[in-house]
Amino acid sequence: MSTTTSTTSTTTTTTPTSSAGSLRSRLIGAWSLVSYQAFSPSDPGDLIYPMTPHATGIVMYTPDGYVSVQLQVPGQAPFSSADISGGTDAERAEAYRRYLAYTGPYHIDER
Repeated sequence: MSTTTSTTSTTTTTTPTSSAGSLRSRLIGAWSLVSYQAFSPSDPGDLIYPMTPHATGIVMYTPDGYVSVQLQVPGQAPFSSADISGGTDAERAEAYRRYLAYTGPYHIDER
């Protein structure tokens, strides 16, 4: 049995408030996703876009040690029902496929 492993690279941009200070203090704030790419360890030249080349998103780092990541593939069609919890099985599956979110604590070891 073989296992494929990929390394994910998320590139973001923002206007830093200062170039001085710790890495943690420079990360605090909201960052817009520029690109979401993965590279195969067996073929580093094989560039993969897990959420298409058009993914959009935001990453937020808080001063109290939490991160929130929201990524989406643009172009989701509205559900046929106006009810937010509605939609057909196929519509919900497509919406779930186009969205990724994560939140939780983060730690930066600056030793």
